[in-house]
Amino acid sequence: MKNIKILILSLFICISFSLPVFATSSKPLVIDSANIISSNTEASLIKKAKEIQKKYNIDVVIATIPSNEGVSIEYYAETIYSQGGYGQGSLKDGMLLLLSMEDRDYDFYKKGKVNDNMTISVENSILDPTLSKLKNNDFDGAFNTFLNKVDEVYSKVKPDGSFSKEPKGHVPYLIGILGSFFIAFIIVQTGAATLKSVRFSRTADSYVKEGSMVITHGLDRFLYRNVSRRSKPKSSSSDDKVRSSGSSPHSSHTSGKF
Repeated sequence: MKNIKILILSLFICISFSLPVFATSSKPLVIDSANIISSNTEASLIKKAKEIQKKYNIDVVIATIPSNEGVSIEYYAETIYSQGGYGQGSLKDGMLLLLSMEDRDYDFYKKGKVNDNMTISVENSILDPTLSKLKNNDFDGAFNTFLNKVDEVYSKVKPDGSFSKEPKGHVPYLIGILGSFFIAFIIVQTGAATLKSVRFSRTADSYVKEGSMVITHGLDRFLYRNVSRRSKPKSSSSDDKVRSSGSSPHSSHTSGKF
């Protein structure tokens, strides 16, 4: 049964492309099989994706499907990417955002140098605002945000493909460290001065003020008292991200619900 679904999936992908998979120069960067993107927006998305492809030498693909038909969203995304001939260079650099509408599943698939160099913080800066719009069913806005965020982070990428980090000077760290040592020194010195006036006693009653402690039936009251407890509410967020490795080297998934 699973093999039949996989076969149907492969045929569906090939038909959706409407072009031979080996014609990589004409491969579609927006595949709206679920028909959720307006025609005007789809045209602008295609234009933007091609601009990103040309500027950064990566493929950025947006795909929507009515349902994943029981096949995992991660497998579906990898099949679209590989069968579609996506990716630039020897490592097939690129990414794909796939939505399954009936299941409300998404998968963000990264391949090649895109996968190797993308940090979680960079990924979140792309996905979080995109998912925020997807949850409100603003699909046009979500995909525009997705491409704009990809363009934004890649405009700061280094020549080796890694993402630039915010410059951080050493002076604030040194000040913080020295300040911590200074405060710790003051606390230790103050404590030492206080302890000089303390005398050691071998018996515990020397430390207790007369009449200040009454422990009659104290253990009974502790063991059998009624204690009211309230459980801490657990997060019920439905957009938690699940990260996993891809089936091929230099690839990974970030998936979840929207």
